[in-house]
Amino acid sequence: MLKVLAAGLCLMFLDGDAGSEDWKLILDLKGTWKFQIGDDPSWKDPRLNESGWKTISVPGEWEDQGYPGYDGYAWYRKTFFLPSGISSRHLYLHMGIIDDVSEVFINGIQVGAEGAFPPEFSTAFATYQKIVIHPEYLKPGAENVIAVRVYDDKLSGGFVQGKIGFYQLTREIDPDIDLKGKWKFKTGDSSVWKDTALDDRDWKDVFVPALWETQGFTNYNGLAWYRKTFRVTEKQSKEPLVFLCGQVDDVDEVYLNGCFLGRTGKFFKETQYEGEYQVYRAYLIPPGTLEPGRENLLAVRVYDNFLNGGIYSGTVGLISLENLRKWEKKEKPHGQSKWDLLFN
Repeated sequence: MLKVLAAGLCLMFLDGDAGSEDWKLILDLKGTWKFQIGDDPSWKDPRLNESGWKTISVPGEWEDQGYPGYDGYAWYRKTFFLPSGISSRHLYLHMGIIDDVSEVFINGIQVGAEGAFPPEFSTAFATYQKIVIHPEYLKPGAENVIAVRVYDDKLSGGFVQGKIGFYQLTREIDPDIDLKGKWKFKTGDSSVWKDTALDDRDWKDVFVPALWETQGFTNYNGLAWYRKTFRVTEKQSKEPLVFLCGQVDDVDEVYLNGCFLGRTGKFFKETQYEGEYQVYRAYLIPPGTLEPGRENLLAVRVYDNFLNGGIYSGTVGLISLENLRKWEKKEKPHGQSKWDLLFN
């Protein structure tokens, strides 16, 4: 029996590293990379001349590869060929554990980040980094360049461990209406930003899911809004649907056509947020809520308390409750999934 209609339903699910889910290797990036100590923002440019750079093995601490005792900035670069026909479905870049802070660029576009660089240093030395890859990041059938900016505060530095490469998540759920891709985005806060009549054409386009720090909002902590329009069929409007909103750092409220749908976490807690960013969001949309034949609007209000922010990972889209249950039944032999028992 469905006991919750307006409120958001969620489940805690800890990702861990590449071994905790079913991943299919698409392109292995372990091995020899170009390496240079120091820091220069131009080193993310895919056209950079690397002739004076050294080589280094990835993964591997740089202290063990000719840089003993070095603490500070360094950059890694690798050129790779991506065959045409590679599917972008559930495609992730695994970067393993990078000590202490990192920014990741593909073809000059920032796609990932962990930790905070000085002067507001915060280490991410124990974080296994997985980045959702959107098709716009890559050039299939051509050479591509990954550049990684790293800062090490003390002790070990660089790619210390983990799988490095492109992987597909083989058992991720496929929504009936896929909403990943470009959304409208604006920092700040206003109650009218949930309204369907709002003109958001001057808002910035950002990718969802992806950290907002990687899309021009470095070091931004606070409130922001996402907006996305979509259409449903007559049949879909008459059945219960579920809005899967991936993982959000830190807390969120969701509005559908200007009306409150649900929230996860509490805004402006007096204590440090703990674990909300690891929750997979799922919000039930009762039958008759959506209007077929016209644009419907999802507006997501997000508050980030510290470090990374935004709708950053996981499936983003709409799925019928029936199809979600079918998927869950299929997943039972594999153990409990991130959506298990949400709507029983």
